[in-house]
Amino acid sequence: AVRHLYIAVGYVDPSSLRHPNWTMFSVALNDTGDCFSRGLLTGHFRRITRTLRNLWFQRADDADVPMLWAACCLEFFWFLRAAEFTVPSLQEYDSSVHLSAGDVAVDSRVAPSRLRVSLKQSKTNPFRHGVAIYIGKTSTDLCPVSAILAYLGRHGAAPGPLLLFADGSPLSRQRLVTAVRRALTAAGVLSMSYSGHSFRIGAATTAAKRGFEDSTIQTLGRWRSDAYKRYIQLDPVTLASFSNRLVRGSGSEGIL
Repeated sequence: AVRHLYIAVGYVDPSSLRHPNWTMFSVALNDTGDCFSRGLLTGHFRRITRTLRNLWFQRADDADVPMLWAACCLEFFWFLRAAEFTVPSLQEYDSSVHLSAGDVAVDSRVAPSRLRVSLKQSKTNPFRHGVAIYIGKTSTDLCPVSAILAYLGRHGAAPGPLLLFADGSPLSRQRLVTAVRRALTAAGVLSMSYSGHSFRIGAATTAAKRGFEDSTIQTLGRWRSDAYKRYIQLDPVTLASFSNRLVRGSGSEGIL
């Protein structure tokens, strides 16, 4: 468990070290606070995500920007785990496990409004039965359909990993984390709290704050248990607002 959490918050896999000091790793994790504090994007998702988007797209000469933006949209709007859409290396790419361009389908080539991705394997689907995940157009600057189609328009439908850098190397979890942290740092945002799980945590938290039913959040994130509740993080302002709601009630009549 310590190994899993250590990797989740963005540190090196301790088991890869010659003499791992598990006590030291446990203390380091405790010093960071709750392991789910890595959900950097939970409280102000739209503001921070727009900051990412605007910063990246200012670099018009960077051919990797559409891919990175598509990756962030994939992770958030599809509630994906980083391991479900990234590939460690070309040598480790497995077409029966990892996503490719052929796994993404659009409802209409003329006026696309919905995408379907065929997820071949995930943490809760280890036997590779596959699951179809759907995502809709938002008609805003935070539109996953537009982001993914814009990237695919440049990338094409060639076989191999879905998300590739301009040099042909695949997007790995670590390279995604590094790219997002650099952008957040450049924008003056604390970046070390970001990990490969942050957008998934942010998605669950945003859905909860928007009033989504628990069962809907569980379905969107493909959680088989109530573990998803540990991903939902409410910011101090929201938590403090409950005091006023307890006094005033949800309608025009207050309890006092």
